[in-house]
Amino acid sequence: MDGTLISTFLHGRASKEVRLKSKQSLTSKQVIEAMQLLVDEFKSEIERLVHLNYTVDMEYTSPSNHVFVSYSQPQLTVLCIRSHANGQTLFGTRLKTFLIENNFPTILNHLVAFESVPSDVTHKQL
Repeated sequence: MDGTLISTFLHGRASKEVRLKSKQSLTSKQVIEAMQLLVDEFKSEIERLVHLNYTVDMEYTSPSNHVFVSYSQPQLTVLCIRSHANGQTLFGTRLKTFLIENNFPTILNHLVAFESVPSDVTHKQL
């Protein structure tokens, strides 16, 4: 992934509205554009996860938000979730299993593709 790391948080003591932030900003261009991608069932499922005390970490990529890899359209890709209750981070197969078992089908469609790389492959060969 080659974009901006975006995380969820709850805003407001009473309303507890789900919002997004980058590491450095609550209102950057990337955050505002990423918020526009939270729609329909994807938004509902993200909100449900956040209200279950998880932080969702995603990568925001777009034609104008990348370093090396080009992207044809803006997208949010789910990387992992972190439990506020025990600090456990779920990613890869464990995250996929959690999402299936707990009925988060739309988030599954936004999940980063994990591929195994043989240990004898160097970084330069990638």
